Amino acid sequence: MTRAAALLILSAAAAALIAGCGATVIPPRDPPEPVRAYLADYGRHSSILLPTNDGRALHEYAFGDWDWFAAGRTSLLNGLDAMFASDGSALGRRSVAVGPDPSRLADRVGADRLLAFEAPRAKVVALETELDARYRRNFDSHVYNPDANLAFVHDDERYSFWHNCNHVTAEWLEALGCEVRGSRITSRFKFAKSKG
Repeated sequence: MTRAAALLILSAAAAALIAGCGATVIPPRDPPEPVRAYLADYGRHSSILLPTNDGRALHEYAFGDWDWFAAGRTSLLNGLDAMFASDGSALGRRSVAVGPDPSRLADRVGADRLLAFEAPRAKVVALETELDARYRRNFDSHVYNPDANLAFVHDDERYSFWHNCNHVTAEWLEALGCEVRGSRITSRFKFAKSKG
């Protein structure tokens, strides 16, 4: 069996496995010094947007396979390689102005869905600081992908089907005080009532 055929079989099995899956996110209830953060769903992948200290902009962070996400090699075989034989991962970032009409933010970001939630300021600052340091650590590998509208650097965290962008987004949500239940394989996160 050729590598391409094996990857196609794995892909079909994976698609059957994840059909209908999606994690439920329970944001923290009454967080101290709440600030608004966002979960972006782009259909296949997800990301988070964290407010800057002055609140006038958001930093979006996304995780993915280097060849697929950062280098823009998006053929079927590249996609299968990304899921099952990734050679490296990428951390993407961009700044987005909040603007006068936050209700239009999803359109400006280009997400299928943009889900807002409140998180404790201290946890938002801690995660933003950690992700900023992680991004700057490998800045010499910096590339911009206009299709994703993100600037990418190589990342040390391993990418795979079982640890993809949506798994990492779920980890970031947990770092912000959210509880995440269910399958994290897809970007189809659902928000439930705040935990209390």
